[in-house]
Amino acid sequence: MEKRYKLKKSNGDYSDLVSLFEEFRDFIKPAVVDGVPDFTAAAMEEQKRGLKKFQDRLASIDINTWPVSEQVDYHLVRAEMNGLEF
Repeated sequence: MEKRYKLKKSNGDYSDLVSLFEEFRDFIKPAVVDGVPDFTAAAMEEQKRGLKKFQDRLASIDINTWPVSEQVDYHLVRAEMNGLEF
């Protein structure tokens, strides 16, 4: 079962990072087919394509002017996304 996500456009501020992370956490929940999480090869390939879009969106956010605490959050989100690459 295919899950579709429309990624929101980003202005690159901290609230965009929070929104991106919330969307990402929703995205990584597997579809459930007949009561069973779908981890088929096709589902994982779809997730891989979607992950790339989230990573690209994250990479487009410029954090250079953010406070260090918010930059840390950015790197935590990046690490969680990278952890999905298995």
